[in-house]
Amino acid sequence: MLVIMVTVMGVYRTRQIAEQERLRGELEIVNKRLAALELEKLAAQQELVQNEINLINESVESLKQQIAIPIDSISASDNLFALARDIGVQVSDLSTDETYNVTFAGVPCAVMSVSATVTGDWEKLVRYLYALKVEFERVFINRATLDVVCETPSLKLSLLVYTYRGS
Repeated sequence: MLVIMVTVMGVYRTRQIAEQERLRGELEIVNKRLAALELEKLAAQQELVQNEINLINESVESLKQQIAIPIDSISASDNLFALARDIGVQVSDLSTDETYNVTFAGVPCAVMSVSATVTGDWEKLVRYLYALKVEFERVFINRATLDVVCETPSLKLSLLVYTYRGS
């Protein structure tokens, strides 16, 4: 009887060992698949994150260009406002466009387009226009429109501001 019990236990133990080996093999296969899946997921996530970073960088560059104020623009604005204050008129609207490079009489220059609306007494507006021409040699008056018919006379200006750009 003892021999039968030992034999039965041996058979059960052999089956148990075989089942453990089979389960270890399956576990190994599942772990490999899981590792491959996680790597694929991570690679896909990395690609998505990289795309988002690229989009953010493009947005940042776009915003930089939108908010970039050239130093020449600040200087030109200061001069226009100071002249207006000295003459007794008000600059009510001022905007600048992008600066571009040109060669003027063989000299490398940056040119900035400035638009402005100046309001005040019409005689002072004429004096302001004359002062622009006389006092600012690097400002070219592209267009000037004096409106004296309305309640508050105004002067609409389109200017080109030249700045030396050394090579």
